Amino acid sequence: MSPASTPQGWVIGRIGAAPVVVSPTSLLLGLLIAGSWYPLVSSTLAASSSLVVLATVAGTVVGVGASVLLHELAHGSAGTVLGRRPVRYELYLWGGRTSFGPAHAWAPWKDVITSLSGVGGALLRSNVITSIPVGVVVWALTWVNLALAIFNALPGLPLDGGHALASLVTQLTGRPRAGQRVAAIGGLLVVTGIAWRWILEP
Repeated sequence: MSPASTPQGWVIGRIGAAPVVVSPTSLLLGLLIAGSWYPLVSSTLAASSSLVVLATVAGTVVGVGASVLLHELAHGSAGTVLGRRPVRYELYLWGGRTSFGPAHAWAPWKDVITSLSGVGGALLRSNVITSIPVGVVVWALTWVNLALAIFNALPGLPLDGGHALASLVTQLTGRPRAGQRVAAIGGLLVVTGIAWRWILEP
């Protein structure tokens, strides 16, 4: 099926009634992954032909995209089970986003479960992949899924852990603004920690 073009990206298919939309910025992410992964693959598979090396790099890029999609499908599945159907899946430069339709009697605790379901799915994929030693691509995707799970679980917006934290605070206090404020502070702390660890630390 040829992707249909929209102002936000390309519709590559539908899951249920929800379109799966790939943002053009995802091409940039693919190039970044390929460029950073190529030297390691080339040295690891030094005895292999250039075609095998390129196929391995391409497989890794496609696998990362599939991991992001599966991550979003975990959100969509959890929302559907809890009574809120997904209406759109988006894949873009930094990951993905699942948009939901309206729901009757939706509660903040359901947002907690929906947000953390993607993290659980990534952990499950990393465990399954680790048990199947089928080569360099599989090894890379194992670590991608594990890193995705850990990073997304951090308690700060706009990460899944941040959305879960905001919903949990809302559930406990009945104050949505307080939940958003706490999760926003968490996001600032996450960014500060990352900046300190990889940029400012002597």
